[in-house]
Formats: sequence, C-alpha cells, structure tokens
Amino acid sequence: MNKLLCIIPLAVLILFVYAFQSQTAMDGPEAIRKADGDWLKAVQSKDIIKVLAFYRDDAAWLLRDTTPIRGKEGIQSVWSGFFATPGSWIQWEPTTALVSVSGDLGYSEGTYEMRYSDQQGKTIDQKGSYVTIWKKDKDGAWKLAVDISN
Repeated sequence: MNKLLCIIPLAVLILFVYAFQSQTAMDGPEAIRKADGDWLKAVQSKDIIKVLAFYRDDAAWLLRDTTPIRGKEGIQSVWSGFFATPGSWIQWEPTTALVSVSGDLGYSEGTYEMRYSDQQGKTIDQKGSYVTIWKKDKDGAWKLAVDISN
C-alpha cells in the first residue's frame, strides 16, 4: 500500500511533465518546422489556394534580383507562373527554427533547390538559402509574414 501511495504522485508528475513538454513543443520551434513542412507540401501539390492559405494578407516575398512582392495577389501571380512552367519543382529543408519569447513571432532558415524554365525556355537549376518570418495569427495558426531567398 505504501508503494502505491508513492507511485501515484510520481505517475501524475510524469504525466504533467510530458503534457507540458508536448504543449511547449507545439508552441515552439517544432510548430515552425511543422508549418514550414506543411507549406512545402502545399507548394509541391501546386494548389495555389492551399499555398496562399499560409501567407498573411500583408506578406512580403523578397526574391533574388527583383523588387519585393507585397500582398497575396502578387504572391499568387509568382507561384501561379512557377506552377504553370512545365518541369518546375522545388524542395527546401529548414535547418533552424526559433520562436520569440512572446510566442507570436518565429523564423525558419534553411536551404532550397529548384528547377524552372526562363522566358527563353532555358532550364534553370537554382540552389540557395532562405529565411522565413512567421507570425501567429489571432486563431493561433502560424502565417508567413516575410519570405526571403537568395
């Protein structure tokens, strides 16, 4: 009986610690990694509606050798053009993800590879790095605020 009285509080403590860690993981860097991975799946599916759902209305996309693209309409135009290009593909991998102490802002950084055709039809293979800044919306979902790639 004495052992049982010791085991019950220990079991409750272990469950409490596990539940706290699970919640912290979903609010921290793992939540950013998950959002980043889900966004990649949407992009690879070439479903523009799913892709745009990851962006804030006022999002900015800073691409190599262009002026910043601001807002979902401009972002939709670029992704739609990419999706319409035969043989286009993209892959990325976040290497770092962090969330602010306040829990409402985070970022991921990593590397990407992509293939597309330029206006002359020449196939372009591109590798680079990226940083995405994520902001938690009022419903608690992580949304892209800024996407920067080089």
